Amino acid sequence: MKSPIDEQLMKLIELEDGLFAYRCESSKGVFLPLASYKEWVSRQPAIRHLVGGKLRQAPTKTKASKYGEVAKVCPESGYLMSRYRVSSDKDFHLHRSPTGSIWFDQGEWEIIKSEGLDFHLDKIFTVEWQNEIKKREGIADEIQNLEERIGIELSEGISELALKCKRSKYKNLAIELFLSKVGYNPKP
Repeated sequence: MKSPIDEQLMKLIELEDGLFAYRCESSKGVFLPLASYKEWVSRQPAIRHLVGGKLRQAPTKTKASKYGEVAKVCPESGYLMSRYRVSSDKDFHLHRSPTGSIWFDQGEWEIIKSEGLDFHLDKIFTVEWQNEIKKREGIADEIQNLEERIGIELSEGISELALKCKRSKYKNLAIELFLSKVGYNPKP
């Protein structure tokens, strides 16, 4: 099977115990055929399927791949692979073939696995997952806009206070006290 990066033959590897994939030697990217993935998932204990598979804070890549933006042709079908965002990290995409097979740039499988998504790859490619990323980005943009408007000193103070409130078992009381101290009374 030829690499979508450099057209060279890829090496058959065992990505996990019993999970076979193809590695591009030049980019260290991995092509995971759908049939191999489904067979591997079916052999796993049922409990593994119940854990993970949720978009948490946002898995992030430590370094963007120089091949991430390159259009990739599926080694199986010869068709272009579609890019799907994994998180709100703009550099973190997976490429999916029309056949369902997946291309991982170097290090992406390890991130997926560390986030508990290795048994839930199908979720990443759903409309719901992609919409949740967009929703979170909108909230993050709104927060950034507010922080810029109020200034860094006040923003950092609020962030520090928010972190303390989150950690406290009296979170709701702390928020109520804060709101009363600033004179905010939502009740008519």
